[in-house]
Amino acid sequence: MENKKKNATFIGGLIFTGCMFIGIGLGFFYHNIVVGSLIGMGTGFIGMAVTYAVITGKDHSDTGSEK
Repeated sequence: MENKKKNATFIGGLIFTGCMFIGIGLGFFYHNIVVGSLIGMGTGFIGMAVTYAVITGKDHSDTGSEK
């Protein structure tokens, strides 16, 4: 489980950074860097949360109960 958390943190950080730079790039393109940065950070935080939830989500095979 600890390895999953490390992977989720690493991948989530990359997603956040990528979204932030895409937002900054769009901000430069549309001549509004602040708005682009905020949009990039917002989507980055959402991407981090989704990534963390998917990777560290509960694995039903570890419970020992079979359906």
